[in-house]
Amino acid sequence: MAAQNKIKNRPVEMRFITRMDYERTAGWWVRISSAGRPIANKLFSDSKFGGKQKALSAAKKWRDRQLDAHRGILALAVNKHRIHTSDRRSLSGITGVSPEIEKRSLPYSIKAWKAAWPADYGIQMYARFSVVVYGYQGAFNKAVERRYAEIGKPVPRKRVPASKPILEAIEARD
Repeated sequence: MAAQNKIKNRPVEMRFITRMDYERTAGWWVRISSAGRPIANKLFSDSKFGGKQKALSAAKKWRDRQLDAHRGILALAVNKHRIHTSDRRSLSGITGVSPEIEKRSLPYSIKAWKAAWPADYGIQMYARFSVVVYGYQGAFNKAVERRYAEIGKPVPRKRVPASKPILEAIEARD
């Protein structure tokens, strides 16, 4: 199974590529942007490239060349804007580490801790650590360790947050 881009739930190999099917235009449009600014874009018309699959293949090759050519700009944007380590809005107290809440019945419960981090070209990646498998504290610690390992920073000393205030905050939102 192909890796999925969690942000838009599309295959990673289709990142930055959109299908256009209009009355006068049919093809693949490659649009690469960073921090809201366009870096490169090009339309790969089915008629010009001899069909839908050939146009898609050409679009992927061009996209990959553009990503390699602009790797520094894209990496800077991802590192500058997305990787941070603490946020007062975070329920865990650590950006990128969040509880997965079981909401099927009251009272709510925390069934896992999730770690999230940006990968190449701004793709969001996740890892999930079950409370049943690792225990509440173990799952939290594993999520924190994975997050910091992926962003390349030392793991901070952080207390495990109590579950009651988190669940109360979630219930108050709903």
